[in-house]
Amino acid sequence: MEDDYLSIKEFSVRADVTPQAIYKRLNNDLTAYTKVVNGKKMINISALTLFTVKPVDNIVQPTDQPVCEMENQLLATINNVVETLNTQLLVLTNQLTEKDKQIAEKDRQMAELNEHLRQSNTMNVNQQILLGRQQEKPRIEEINQNQEPEKQSFWSHFKRK
Repeated sequence: MEDDYLSIKEFSVRADVTPQAIYKRLNNDLTAYTKVVNGKKMINISALTLFTVKPVDNIVQPTDQPVCEMENQLLATINNVVETLNTQLLVLTNQLTEKDKQIAEKDRQMAELNEHLRQSNTMNVNQQILLGRQQEKPRIEEINQNQEPEKQSFWSHFKRK
């Protein structure tokens, strides 16, 4: 007699439902099939008939339209979809071409900017060199003034200038 009863887990596996679904139905339609054995709820195996596959209600009904007319409508729909996709493809291709042109223009502008930066750096280096020379010039003159005058030879006084 106990072979006719299954645990909830075993029953759920055989019924191909989750144990939670079994627990939800315990107090409804499974009450007559349930008994407690050693403190565990067991369900009679005959309750599996409540979990059989239900017949499908969505049976395809034949239509009054002939098959050729349905095929023509399907082909027309497919042609519309293909035409729409081709149009979108053309638009996207044009956009991609335009983006390529914009990127090429940006690359050209960046090359120009890099050239201007190179020229600016060269000019800046030259200005720093000139500024350094201008700052050294007064120092050299000051050093020259602080030096003793050169002694001239006796005969240098008689030379014509």
